[in-house]
Amino acid sequence: MNNPDFEINLNNSTVNNQTSTFEVDNNPTEFTIEMNGGARGLKGDKGDTGSQGPQGIQGLQGEQGPAGQDGYSPTATVKKSGSTTTITITDKNGTTTANVYDGSGAGDMLKAVYDTNNDGIVDNAEKVNNHTVLSDVPSDAVFTDTTYTAGTGIDITGNVISNTQTSAEWGNITGDIANQTDLNTALGNKVDSSSLSTVATSGSYTDLSNKPTIPDELADLSDDSTHRVVTDTEKTTWSGKQDTLVSGTNIKTINNTTILGSGNFDLEEKISQQTSAPSNPSTGDLWLDTDDPGYELTVDSTVSTTSINPVENQAITNYVNNLFLFNKTNLTKSNNLSYSNSFYMEIGNLVFVIIADVLVQTAVTGTTTILTGAPAPATDVPFMITRMDNQVSRLHVGTDGNIKTWYTNMAADNNNYWYGFIAYIKA
Repeated sequence: MNNPDFEINLNNSTVNNQTSTFEVDNNPTEFTIEMNGGARGLKGDKGDTGSQGPQGIQGLQGEQGPAGQDGYSPTATVKKSGSTTTITITDKNGTTTANVYDGSGAGDMLKAVYDTNNDGIVDNAEKVNNHTVLSDVPSDAVFTDTTYTAGTGIDITGNVISNTQTSAEWGNITGDIANQTDLNTALGNKVDSSSLSTVATSGSYTDLSNKPTIPDELADLSDDSTHRVVTDTEKTTWSGKQDTLVSGTNIKTINNTTILGSGNFDLEEKISQQTSAPSNPSTGDLWLDTDDPGYELTVDSTVSTTSINPVENQAITNYVNNLFLFNKTNLTKSNNLSYSNSFYMEIGNLVFVIIADVLVQTAVTGTTTILTGAPAPATDVPFMITRMDNQVSRLHVGTDGNIKTWYTNMAADNNNYWYGFIAYIKA
């Protein structure tokens, strides 16, 4: 491919106020242009004029002035890469770069040959959109600028045509309906809507016919053998009825025998009550003379030393048990003691106080309470206690039930226990 001649104007490079031009032929890939011979140097300073000499011999020639500065020689570089030619020019004003591209009319592919109708499109080509003619593009293929729109259910992406229809739509089904066996089967299972009642499509209760009458008040209901209506009074009466009797639970037994059930319960008569003696009494017969002033007896519920009335059996049993039952009650220690296992017991009015395992952590002097909670005597009751190391101390039970020291000292000692015992009659 031959390049035509072209001209480069060095508009920024001026030599003696003239514009330099040059030509490039034969498609060079790189060359360098040097412009030798810069502008003429500046004229040197004029030498001093010599003094007017006598007429005669010509004076000596003056010294030559200094040479002017060298001029600047511009350079141009041309490089070609493919269809692009890059031209770089450097002068005193700097570097200028320009690209020249192979354009219309260049090379062997002439427009007059390949675009005879001048529409900007190649008349004939080996490939269309990278498809080879007479290979994957039919020879009778028609190319046009007309744009077509795919129908419903058809998608065209590039050169791919695909079906996007997932179901047939009414109006888009063609052919004889008699041949649509699946459609005929589905329609055969349907019912003609004209034969349906209104409620079949509305679902409304108001569209029902022959609706039953549903009462909305209790007064509209009637009793039958298995359904009864009761009043508040009846419910209150029933709620007040006796619960089911359970022998020994909510009803007593007689001599450990239940009284529930049908029939008669015979009690053997032990003592008869009458106004006179039996007509034919036998040995061992007992009777009460209801005319006797002592017929009505009073039975005491507690044991007494003054009453002459009989006493209930339960009262006697409790009294006897209390005589021999020792109830142990612990005494409360004061802050002076670190430990105490002291307690008291009562038998009737008799009180036994036992001082046991008492440890003194703070020394006690004078009259100081060390234990509380004993039954109070009528008067103070003194007694002695002994420590494990044979030390002794005097205590007394006050009328307030507190046990105190009696003007004696109890030294602090957490290693030796105190013990003692006193019995008295409580007030």
